[in-house]
Amino acid sequence: MLSVYWNLVKHDLKYRSNKNFNWKTFRFWTYVYCILFIIGVFGVFTYGSFHWKINLTTIWYFLWILPFFTFGMAIGKLKDEFKNGTYGWWLTLPYPRLTLILAKLSACAIQVVQIIIGIFVLITVLGGYISFLSSEGSMDRFVNFVKVGLTWNVIVILFVPIMLSLGLVVGVLVQSSLKPFLGFFWLLWGLFWVFFNVFGTKDNFGFFQSFFQTNPIRLETITTILTSWILSFLILILMAKVLEKYIKL
Repeated sequence: MLSVYWNLVKHDLKYRSNKNFNWKTFRFWTYVYCILFIIGVFGVFTYGSFHWKINLTTIWYFLWILPFFTFGMAIGKLKDEFKNGTYGWWLTLPYPRLTLILAKLSACAIQVVQIIIGIFVLITVLGGYISFLSSEGSMDRFVNFVKVGLTWNVIVILFVPIMLSLGLVVGVLVQSSLKPFLGFFWLLWGLFWVFFNVFGTKDNFGFFQSFFQTNPIRLETITTILTSWILSFLILILMAKVLEKYIKL
């Protein structure tokens, strides 16, 4: 069964092109814009290193967008099956729905972690570059910058399962006869972000905001991560039932 699961994961990791889309042109311009973006970022920080007092740690605030990116990536992963017309083949595979959806989430998680590692390396290089240029730069300052970034990156990775699971909820409900319940999901989603961003911790920061203001390795963080893993699995079980009963082949 484990070999079947990994075969499904590898299948979901494969690049499947759409004949109606010019991927060659898309990839070319994607590379161009990424290179221009990187040049622009290094240019701004080169200027800033000589004219501003840069707090290196704040560069890691960029990680704040990754949960939203992960959420959207999960929606797209499932949407592709329906967009390419392969959902019928996918859902008729002789495996439990939970296995199918878990494999899809695992493939998406691998891709997200690869992206997070790439961003970590890029920001680390940027931080080292700024430390080299800045008059206040030092090896100790750079080492502390890397330690903080490593901690926050690990925490973001540990929250990947819940973000992927929530993204799959949207991806599944949109294609099912339960689509009217999607509004209820967005209501809960809004309340979720309000609760964790408005209600402060003992440091008077929202729960997620406090990661960037205080030491994130706390009991409440560990508890929240473990709870999110349990919730992720329960969501997957529920979505597997929806795939089985509320999607017409």
